[in-house]
Amino acid sequence: MLESRDGTMWLSSSDGLLKLDRENNKIVNYRNHPADSESLESNVISIYQDKEGNIWTCFQEIQPNFFSERPQAFENFTYQRGSLVNALVTSIYEDQNGILWIGSMGGLNRIDRRTGKNTVPPRSGVRNEILAILEDHSGVLFSGTYHQGLERIDRETGKLIPYVRGPSNHARNPIMRLIFDHEGTLWAATFGGVCRFDPETGNFITYTPEKQNTIQYQEIKEDSHGILWLGAQSGLHRFDPRTGQFTIYDHDPNDPRSVSDNRVDSVRFDHSGNMWVGTQNGLDRFDPRTRTFKAYHEQDGLAGDVVSCILEDKRDLLWMSTNNGLSSFDPDSQRFQNFSAAAGLPGPT
Repeated sequence: MLESRDGTMWLSSSDGLLKLDRENNKIVNYRNHPADSESLESNVISIYQDKEGNIWTCFQEIQPNFFSERPQAFENFTYQRGSLVNALVTSIYEDQNGILWIGSMGGLNRIDRRTGKNTVPPRSGVRNEILAILEDHSGVLFSGTYHQGLERIDRETGKLIPYVRGPSNHARNPIMRLIFDHEGTLWAATFGGVCRFDPETGNFITYTPEKQNTIQYQEIKEDSHGILWLGAQSGLHRFDPRTGQFTIYDHDPNDPRSVSDNRVDSVRFDHSGNMWVGTQNGLDRFDPRTRTFKAYHEQDGLAGDVVSCILEDKRDLLWMSTNNGLSSFDPDSQRFQNFSAAAGLPGPT
């Protein structure tokens, strides 16, 4: 039996962990749910509260669990608890109506956060991972997929149909990311090259720096000069749509000012126009004047060296997912703040 700091009574039992709700004069029971990896693992033998306020539950033959009574910084929306189609989320997009669309391996969730309604559209028999979601200028919502190219999303039902009718409505390779450039042209980063979409024919025109056409692009962003920057598994690629020319920045182990790793997962331009690059071995800031990179690693405060996504918030802080949790970074103070499972994350991000 334990009385925690806030006066709550906790009891260990052969039926899990019990909490006495004094206000409503009832017992709340926490027990193991096999389908939920975040539930209590077993019956509880003993309980203990540490100096930071975390409550530890001890079992017979497995490692202890712990949790905090304080509200956590992050609320989980997991496969078990949130009715996600699949646990592996591949894309998230908020449309102009405030509807949140979550693409995953083989399916889609439509979430209206005003009503809390979560709609799971019917899935076809075709395996169709949704890797990117975007709206065009007429308000049509569509997606880039692994197997079926461009697919239009029905806003009411979430059903997928071809974006353009006809035999050539998609790229030949998986579409990893989609953007509209400043002129309204649709570009796709694919496994095979960077592709420009022709809405008149429904065809993609593919550009690649190599004749073998084996390039694998997984990120695409446009800078203020109309240049496209592509994250690849062979470095950071600069593409000028006006000339069709590529410039490749790859990792040189003998040059600490080169990109920190050849696999580039994410590119982000901040409010000042600075370019940040997430790689398999750190967060890089690119200096266009010297064409060099400054890298940040775990020893500099980054949660994990594998950076797969970078965003900027309204306070000009950068947020990045890593292999060891979530990091926020203040470019002015050069300081990181990290969040892990203890803050409510389901695990590495």
